Amino acid sequence: MEKRIQMMPPETPKKSGALWILIALILLIGLPIAAIAVFYFQQPEPEPFRVANFAGTVEVYSHEKNEWVPAERNGKIGTRDKIRTGPEAEADIRLGEEVYLRLKENSQLEGKRPRLFDKALTHRLHLLKGSLIGATDKKFKGKTHMEITTPVLVAAVRGTLFRIEANEQSGESSVSVLRGQLEVAQRRPGTDYLPKELVKIRPVVISNTEKVMAKPGEMHLVPVRISSEDWSRMKEAYELIQRSAASEAEQLDLSKKAGDLFQYVFDHGTFFTQKFGFADREFIKDEPTGEVYLDLDYDVFPKGSFVGVYMKTRKFDLSEYKGLSMEIRTMEEEGVPAAFKMEFKSKGDVARAMKFSNFTQDWRKLEFPFSARQSTAITELTLVFTHEMVGEAKKGALRFRNFNLIPLTEEEKVLIQKAKEKAAARETAKLPQNREAKPQEETKDSNAAPAPSEPPKSSDDSVWQNF
Repeated sequence: MEKRIQMMPPETPKKSGALWILIALILLIGLPIAAIAVFYFQQPEPEPFRVANFAGTVEVYSHEKNEWVPAERNGKIGTRDKIRTGPEAEADIRLGEEVYLRLKENSQLEGKRPRLFDKALTHRLHLLKGSLIGATDKKFKGKTHMEITTPVLVAAVRGTLFRIEANEQSGESSVSVLRGQLEVAQRRPGTDYLPKELVKIRPVVISNTEKVMAKPGEMHLVPVRISSEDWSRMKEAYELIQRSAASEAEQLDLSKKAGDLFQYVFDHGTFFTQKFGFADREFIKDEPTGEVYLDLDYDVFPKGSFVGVYMKTRKFDLSEYKGLSMEIRTMEEEGVPAAFKMEFKSKGDVARAMKFSNFTQDWRKLEFPFSARQSTAITELTLVFTHEMVGEAKKGALRFRNFNLIPLTEEEKVLIQKAKEKAAARETAKLPQNREAKPQEETKDSNAAPAPSEPPKSSDDSVWQNF
């Protein structure tokens, strides 16, 4: 009898269970990926950059129109848009009132989308080729995030003056800092939109008057000091720093709270020559304490540089005060000058001058004694920094507060008043002699050489020397 062997089909429950397990695995893996995608594509677009001004041939590529068109003032540059400049052309680009950029000739810049999982909305730009100069307002630091890449570098911008270059032929890129700090790392192609934690970017920090350079394949970035030629190419960044009339009016109002010296100040600003340095001043209010500080930045990199801050005054008589006191400290991440000079001027001539030095991270109270026994009307006060005076820190900053005039004691007031009365009496006694001398002067030979005049005498017994 022939045996028949019947093949039993696999049990349905087991097949069904395996299928459900597979589906569950797909969901467990797929849902997070889908969530990431939704999070990424629904992330709000950052505020677009705008073309503030341009010269020469400048074109903008719109990803919406998919074509290059001539640039227009106030035109937008959003993510995935591009802007390029031709020979002898340049374009000024802004982001609100905090970021100022200048794209130099034969350059191309592209707007990029944010990275995944950025802790804050980040403005990202990619310099494909050429040169980009930038300046950010001091309020930019910690408030807004911006990242600029080249084919081989990634730079995280803080409150800074900088220049970034990308050489299309050699593949070399460089990042230079004139003021502030930048975090720079090597760029890994294909990882632009991944979280930095996954890419494991290890940046180096470059600060005042430093730069880094990199070529494709190089693994280490080494900061070096900029050269005089580098400084000459970067100083253009200072031109991007602008203040509106409203901002200047606000500065004048804030200064009134920086000490009673400013009751006599009706105008203040900076002086410098673009080819030989730069200076900037800003009065800022510390919200927790209500105190107003004066932040003074200087750059005297080229030899012969002479820069500083001026304060125009009226109805300010040195003889009415014993001196001036103020507090000074250094600023984090900024160079520290060896010394600076303060001058009090009377109608253009220096009436008093004094050097200050030995600055620290802690507030230090310093005094400038006037020793004025006669009326000395001051029309201007200056804080001066020179290439030689600052020492090694050719670029740096100091913070000031509490510019207060030191009152005279009652005894000093009496002594000064007596000195003024004696001086007035001497002047009065000279008047008759001058009248008698006039007829004799009229009989002098008109062809005779004039008698040499005596050097002017000091108006008081001050021991302070003019520098």
